[in-house]
Amino acid sequence: MTEKSLQVKNQAQEVQASTEPLVHMENASRPAVDIYHTPEAFIFLMDLPGVKQDGIQLELTETNTLVLRARSSFALDLDPVFQQTRLGNYYRAFELGEEVDREQISAKLEAGQLEVRVAKKEAARPRRVEIQVA
Repeated sequence: MTEKSLQVKNQAQEVQASTEPLVHMENASRPAVDIYHTPEAFIFLMDLPGVKQDGIQLELTETNTLVLRARSSFALDLDPVFQQTRLGNYYRAFELGEEVDREQISAKLEAGQLEVRVAKKEAARPRRVEIQVA
Protein backbone atom coordinates (compact mmCIF):
# COMPACT_ATOMS: atom_id res chain seq x y z
CA MET A 1 0.00 0.00 0.00
CA THR A 2 1.50 3.34 -0.96
CA GLU A 3 1.69 6.29 1.42
CA LYS A 4 -0.77 8.22 -0.75
CA SER A 5 -3.41 5.48 -0.66
CA LEU A 6 -2.89 5.14 3.10
CA GLN A 7 -3.57 8.87 3.55
CA VAL A 8 -6.76 8.70 1.50
CA LYS A 9 -7.98 5.70 3.50
CA ASN A 10 -7.31 7.48 6.79
CA GLN A 11 -8.99 10.72 5.67
CA ALA A 12 -12.18 8.76 5.01
CA GLN A 13 -11.99 7.35 8.56
CA GLU A 14 -11.59 10.88 10.01
CA VAL A 15 -14.91 12.00 8.56
CA GLN A 16 -16.77 8.96 9.90
CA ALA A 17 -15.49 9.20 13.48
CA SER A 18 -17.77 10.66 16.12
CA THR A 19 -16.21 11.81 19.40
CA GLU A 20 -12.52 12.58 18.97
CA PRO A 21 -11.77 11.73 15.36
CA LEU A 22 -8.56 9.91 16.20
CA VAL A 23 -7.12 8.00 13.30
CA HIS A 24 -4.77 5.12 13.93
CA MET A 25 -2.06 4.72 11.34
CA GLU A 26 0.09 1.63 11.17
CA ASN A 27 2.86 1.71 13.79
CA ALA A 28 1.69 5.07 15.22
CA SER A 29 0.87 5.93 18.79
CA ARG A 30 -1.24 8.73 20.25
CA PRO A 31 0.78 11.53 21.84
CA ALA A 32 -0.63 12.98 25.05
CA VAL A 33 -2.50 16.23 24.41
CA ASP A 34 -4.05 19.02 26.48
CA ILE A 35 -6.61 21.17 24.66
CA TYR A 36 -7.58 24.66 25.77
CA HIS A 37 -10.43 26.75 24.45
CA THR A 38 -10.39 30.54 24.74
CA PRO A 39 -12.74 33.08 23.17
CA GLU A 40 -10.04 33.78 20.55
CA ALA A 41 -8.51 30.37 19.80
CA PHE A 42 -8.10 26.65 20.33
CA ILE A 43 -4.74 25.76 21.90
CA PHE A 44 -3.27 22.26 21.66
CA LEU A 45 -0.27 21.15 23.76
CA MET A 46 1.09 17.81 22.57
CA ASP A 47 3.94 15.80 24.07
CA LEU A 48 6.27 14.59 21.32
CA PRO A 49 9.35 13.08 23.00
CA GLY A 50 12.31 12.64 20.69
CA VAL A 51 10.70 14.58 17.82
CA LYS A 52 12.58 17.34 16.02
CA GLN A 53 11.01 20.12 13.96
CA ASP A 54 11.72 18.40 10.64
CA GLY A 55 9.96 15.26 11.90
CA ILE A 56 6.57 16.98 12.23
CA GLN A 57 3.86 17.33 9.61
CA LEU A 58 0.89 19.44 10.68
CA GLU A 59 -2.04 20.28 8.42
CA LEU A 60 -5.56 21.62 8.52
CA THR A 61 -7.64 19.71 5.99
CA GLU A 62 -10.41 21.14 3.82
CA THR A 63 -12.92 19.74 6.36
CA ASN A 64 -11.19 21.68 9.20
CA THR A 65 -9.59 18.60 10.71
CA LEU A 66 -6.25 19.32 12.38
CA VAL A 67 -3.94 16.39 11.55
CA LEU A 68 -0.58 15.76 13.23
CA ARG A 69 1.95 13.24 11.93
CA ALA A 70 5.30 13.05 13.70
CA ARG A 71 8.33 10.79 13.79
CA SER A 72 10.78 10.48 16.67
CA SER A 73 14.45 10.60 15.79
CA PHE A 74 15.60 9.37 19.20
CA ALA A 75 17.04 5.86 19.27
CA LEU A 76 19.20 3.79 21.59
CA ASP A 77 20.79 0.43 20.91
CA LEU A 78 19.68 -0.78 24.34
CA ASP A 79 16.77 -2.84 25.61
CA PRO A 80 14.92 -0.87 28.29
CA VAL A 81 14.54 -2.30 31.78
CA PHE A 82 11.43 -0.16 32.23
CA GLN A 83 9.76 2.02 29.60
CA GLN A 84 6.74 4.35 29.76
CA THR A 85 7.45 6.54 26.75
CA ARG A 86 6.63 5.19 23.32
CA LEU A 87 8.95 6.48 20.64
CA GLY A 88 8.37 6.23 16.93
CA ASN A 89 5.45 7.50 14.90
CA TYR A 90 2.75 9.71 16.36
CA TYR A 91 -0.63 10.52 14.86
CA ARG A 92 -3.61 12.57 16.07
CA ALA A 93 -6.55 14.20 14.31
CA PHE A 94 -9.14 16.64 15.69
CA GLU A 95 -12.26 18.08 14.05
CA LEU A 96 -12.40 21.81 14.71
CA GLY A 97 -15.66 22.93 13.09
CA GLU A 98 -16.44 25.92 10.91
CA GLU A 99 -15.50 28.62 13.42
CA VAL A 100 -11.72 28.38 12.84
CA ASP A 101 -9.76 30.98 10.90
CA ARG A 102 -7.76 28.88 8.42
CA GLU A 103 -5.27 31.74 7.89
CA GLN A 104 -4.40 32.18 11.58
CA ILE A 105 -2.60 29.01 12.70
CA SER A 106 0.75 28.90 14.48
CA ALA A 107 2.88 26.14 15.96
CA LYS A 108 6.07 25.98 17.98
CA LEU A 109 8.12 23.10 19.35
CA GLU A 110 9.93 23.52 22.64
CA ALA A 111 11.48 20.86 24.88
CA GLY A 112 9.49 18.02 23.30
CA GLN A 113 6.15 19.80 23.48
CA LEU A 114 4.31 21.10 20.41
CA GLU A 115 2.02 24.09 20.93
CA VAL A 116 -0.53 24.68 18.18
CA ARG A 117 -2.80 27.73 18.18
CA VAL A 118 -5.77 27.87 15.83
CA ALA A 119 -7.57 31.22 15.91
CA LYS A 120 -11.33 31.53 15.62
CA LYS A 121 -13.02 33.62 12.96
CA GLU A 122 -13.91 37.11 14.12
CA ALA A 123 -17.65 36.32 13.72
CA ALA A 124 -17.33 33.33 16.09
CA ARG A 125 -15.72 35.34 18.88
CA PRO A 126 -17.82 36.77 21.71
CA ARG A 127 -18.63 40.42 21.25
CA ARG A 128 -19.20 42.85 24.06
CA VAL A 129 -22.00 45.36 23.51
CA GLU A 130 -21.77 48.76 25.19
CA ILE A 131 -25.00 49.95 26.78
CA GLN A 132 -25.69 53.64 26.44
CA VAL A 133 -27.79 55.63 28.85
CA ALA A 134 -30.42 57.84 27.21
